[in-house]
Amino acid sequence: MITLTTLQGEQFILNADEIERVIHSGDTIVICRNGMRVRVRENFDSIVNKSINYQQKKHHMPVLVNDKE
Repeated sequence: MITLTTLQGEQFILNADEIERVIHSGDTIVICRNGMRVRVRENFDSIVNKSINYQQKKHHMPVLVNDKE
């Protein structure tokens, strides 16, 4: 999940797995798999970085520590 901001200043959470495309044409527009389009304040690079960080955290395997030794 990533946090984004609408042009009106409202923050919302978006499941980054649902992002189909991000377009920058004046405004930054996030297009989701279900066809929903949202104009956001974040720039293109910020959304890409947030999405990459989300995927890295999602697929990171926790390190198990054995305290009995």
